[in-house]
Amino acid sequence: MRHRNGPDVTRAVLRGHDGSTTVRARAGTALVGARWAAASLRTMDVPEIDVTELAQVRAAGAPVIDVREPDEYTTAHVPGATLVPLGAVPDRLGDVPAEGTVYVICAMGGRSRRAAEFYRSQGIDAVNVAGGTSAWVEAGQAVATGLEP
Repeated sequence: MRHRNGPDVTRAVLRGHDGSTTVRARAGTALVGARWAAASLRTMDVPEIDVTELAQVRAAGAPVIDVREPDEYTTAHVPGATLVPLGAVPDRLGDVPAEGTVYVICAMGGRSRRAAEFYRSQGIDAVNVAGGTSAWVEAGQAVATGLEP
């Protein structure tokens, strides 16, 4: 049995001959582990802010995690945002501050919401940025380019 969940995450439930089940998830083009798949099967409330609020918390030094792919990130990103592509989120938990609130952004808000759900399931206070980098750019906020935050 296979079904698609949004534009970026595909999950498959595989049934073995012995009746066992295995859940696999694919985010973008990267196959991700059982921990990610299990977290993505749950739906939880994720707080959101808009880009105006993000600009205010960024000015105070709040961390931003960008879960887009490297080619998207290099084109334009929130200055200071750390790149952690969605498929790498479970493996790079150590790159995310465990204390305080982190703000998660993507292009439009869908991938970042899924990443924020995962982070919250791991005890990290993650907030989704509604509208994503597209809204950030449209609002006329400063952007950085290249791979450096």
